[in-house]
Parts: sequence; structure tokens; C-alpha cells
Amino acid sequence: MPIIDKIDEISIVEPSEKLKKSTIGGKKVTYQKPSISGKLKFPDNHFDLITCFGVLHHIANVSFIMKEFSRVLKKGGILLIREPIVSMGDWRKKRKGLTKRERGIPLNLFRKIIINNELEVISERKVFFPLIRRVRFGKWEGGNSKFFIWMDFLLSLLFSWNDRYHSTNVLHKIRPQAIYYVLKK
Repeated sequence: MPIIDKIDEISIVEPSEKLKKSTIGGKKVTYQKPSISGKLKFPDNHFDLITCFGVLHHIANVSFIMKEFSRVLKKGGILLIREPIVSMGDWRKKRKGLTKRERGIPLNLFRKIIINNELEVISERKVFFPLIRRVRFGKWEGGNSKFFIWMDFLLSLLFSWNDRYHSTNVLHKIRPQAIYYVLKK
């Protein structure tokens, strides 16, 4: 982990007992179970850095969780988020391989939530171009090599104009499927 030497403590909100480790990179880890309401059990202005990758789209109350992130993040603290920004099908019906509330977060809604929580956008980058994620070449897959990550960046940039939430034809699906944010309080 490139920043492990700069970290004093690691706190993780995790519902599963199976995923818990006592240390990460030699640092002690403390765990909190998530509450049904989404309220984080940490004091105001507690964290310098919060990471949340691919979690919010599983949660019903995204706006409230973002408000909680803002509350527990210190002034000048950084929030790193990556979430899908495309529809994952009709969430009112059972969908194979997806959880009940799993859906992308519309980009315009995401931007409003960020503004409403007075978070500064340091970087907003569309990522996860669908064709790159399906590529396999020997031991390399779409996300585990610098070449494929660079290709994802390039194709996501070229097709970033196509930010439709619901695709109604094949051409609509040729677009980046997620957003990566670096936010500052």
C-alpha cells in the first residue's frame, strides 16, 4: 500500500465477519457494523481520508450516507469515491446477480449531492469502459495492467459525452459506466 506509512489508524465500516482482518499493511484495524439508518458511529470531523469504492449503489439512502461522510470528514479531508453511473436494469423486478437496491447513481444526482454537502470536486473522472473490462489476454485482465488502465482512461475520455443513464439501444451502451471522485471538505 503506497500510503500505509502515513496512516495512523484504519477504521472500516463492514457488515461481514468473513472480510475482517486484524491488520492491514501492519496497521491495526477497527471495525464498525453499519447501522440500518446509515448513521456512522464516529464523531464529527474525525477522518483525514475516507474511501468508498462500489458501495453506495447498494445502499438505499445515498444522500444521507454522503451527508454522514461530510460530517465525519475533517476540514481539508479527502473523500475518494467510485460508483456506477448507469442503470443496472429495472430495480423493481428481481435481477439475476444483483442485490435488491443495486443501481447506478445518475451523474446529475451525484453532482447535486456533492454540492449539497459542500464538498469540493478536486477530480471527476469517468471510468470503466465496458469493452476494456471484458478483455482478457493471458494473465492480464481489463483492470490489472497499466496498459488496460490507460486504455480505459482513453476510451472513457473519448466517450464521456455519452452519459445516458438508461440505454435504449446498443450504441447507448458504449460509454464509461462509473465515476471516480476525489472530493475535499
